[in-house]
Amino acid sequence: MKQLKVSVKPKFEPADGQALRSAGYSVKINDWELGRGVTDFTLEMPAGKKPKATITFNPDIVDIEVTAASIQTLVSESEV
Repeated sequence: MKQLKVSVKPKFEPADGQALRSAGYSVKINDWELGRGVTDFTLEMPAGKKPKATITFNPDIVDIEVTAASIQTLVSESEV
């Protein structure tokens, strides 16, 4: 399985006393910057285990060349 590089960096330097909120960070997976349509990004890093990243998004168009991870689709009861 191909490894993914995740980077989380501030989009700008905060002013004195200012705390950055989640929208103030740039999150990239390889060369893909999470942006439009992404509603949540969770990174779990428990000791002694592999990290787990969960990305929640509402895609307009999805173009996938290679599936390197399992994709789980969650459907609310109102959509069934």
